[in-house]
Amino acid sequence: MAVCVKCKREDPSCIDIKFAIYCSPCFLEATYHKYRILLARSRESLHCSPSRGLLLLPKDFLTSPQVYRASRVLIHFSQLPSIQEPARKNLVTYDLAVPVGEDFEKVKMFVESVRAEYPLLGDIYTLSYASGEIKKYHECSNSAGVKDNYEECSNSAITIDDLDNLSNTLKEDLFNYKLLHLQLKLMNQLQVDRSCTPETSTALASHILTCTCKGRGKFLPWDSALAQSFPGNLFFCRPLKEISDREIELYCQEANFTNLFPSDHQTKTQAISSLSIDQLTVNFLNNLESENPGTANVVIRTSSKVTTVTDLSKVDENSVRCKICLAPNDLEICPSCSPIRDFF
Repeated sequence: MAVCVKCKREDPSCIDIKFAIYCSPCFLEATYHKYRILLARSRESLHCSPSRGLLLLPKDFLTSPQVYRASRVLIHFSQLPSIQEPARKNLVTYDLAVPVGEDFEKVKMFVESVRAEYPLLGDIYTLSYASGEIKKYHECSNSAGVKDNYEECSNSAITIDDLDNLSNTLKEDLFNYKLLHLQLKLMNQLQVDRSCTPETSTALASHILTCTCKGRGKFLPWDSALAQSFPGNLFFCRPLKEISDREIELYCQEANFTNLFPSDHQTKTQAISSLSIDQLTVNFLNNLESENPGTANVVIRTSSKVTTVTDLSKVDENSVRCKICLAPNDLEICPSCSPIRDFF
């Protein structure tokens, strides 16, 4: 019979995460503990103890089951202190920024389910990365109104015809960077200098490999940092950086989360020709992780040892940055962003 490494209790339903064996309560606590440690470490590195924070969801949180689960867990972790001790002082109030694409009904269902489950969650903002709009959710809660407004703004901003000459990878980059600029704009509006993103160790390793394939190797220490810096002393923190996608999936099962994607069927059946480098790398790393657990951690540790021409440890407000991806650079537009510069 399996024995939990933490409480030493024998339990036939113990969870084997390849690195250790836990009973269900210990696994839930150990996963949450990883999050708290990294969150505290990011606060110490930035010398801040905020009273208000912001959770930033990525563009594909409604289309990728792994990203969706990670987003749900991040929201859950951010609300656990208020759930466990409602009367506790100095609790951080977290707002939520949700990207809006074409499937407005799914966004509406997601927001309403989260709001119902976590009534102490702060304001919820919708970011349209095609039209460039930022709105509070209650201002556009009518999904039909949102759709009409989105299509009207999209026609005056980025149209399908404009994207015909771009590859799948460049389209992915374009909308990711558009969303990045919107997220930073929202942070400035809310006067929040630190936000949390739901990047797991698996997602971050995929991002590192993708950046390398795109010729962004000199940005690796900045791309893979626990707290990624941006102009205006703004930071994206990654408190799930040491938690894998598999651990996130197990956490969702043990915590009995509802309304989760049941499978990766959509990703697996998608034609290779319609995938970007980002999506192909995710599939590649997931296959590696299934055969060799810990591959993602090796990729992350290796990237942190990379020495680049630009000393990324001395990046400050006076540093030159790419105007599109905002990476520290000696050019105003880095080579990997040049093909989409006309859209900015």
